[in-house]
Amino acid sequence: LEFRRVLFRSYTVRYFHERRQRECSFKTRREAEDFKIKFEHDQRAAIFVDPSQSKVLFTDYAAAWIDKRAVADRTRECYRTVLNAWVGPAFAGRTLAQVAADREAVQELLLTTMPNGTPERAKVGYSRIRNARCLILGVVNEAVRAGKLGSHKLADIEVSGNTRKPEQFRIASYDQVAWIAGGVRADLALCVWLMFGCGLRISEALAANLNNF
Repeated sequence: LEFRRVLFRSYTVRYFHERRQRECSFKTRREAEDFKIKFEHDQRAAIFVDPSQSKVLFTDYAAAWIDKRAVADRTRECYRTVLNAWVGPAFAGRTLAQVAADREAVQELLLTTMPNGTPERAKVGYSRIRNARCLILGVVNEAVRAGKLGSHKLADIEVSGNTRKPEQFRIASYDQVAWIAGGVRADLALCVWLMFGCGLRISEALAANLNNF
């Protein structure tokens, strides 16, 4: 393991990993020395991640992640939609490592851009934002498991659901239900009582057969 100054370029660290010589370049000597120290520590702990592995584009890795997911076709299509409309444009040209380290950019996308919209795209609801969060976290978590990232800074980013207070719901009184049931034919009156007393849906109540009672 060594590092040297390359004329007019940068400080380059040369190291051996998986029986191959590799190198990384840095703008300052301090960055090169920090990498050297971290490499030696991670190599002894068997947790070193080759920097070249994290240079794959985030959008490419995300597209591959979607294709490999064991999910329904509709769920897969939701992920593709959010990748093409929001996540992809936000992180175009950025690597896995860059996105994994940029917590503020991910928060900006999920908590500001998507809820408020852009001049090109209308704002979206909670479910679409949640899909974007699942996509981003799923991609970086898989990259860590695959050894392309050592870690990421995107854990515990929460997205808010619908904060609108629900309208107050008032259950009809017995007399009100009796008045409704008394104004319709017998089979529909049965539906009224089944829905009120048993919580059946309309379709379930209409499927009831008087001959079975």
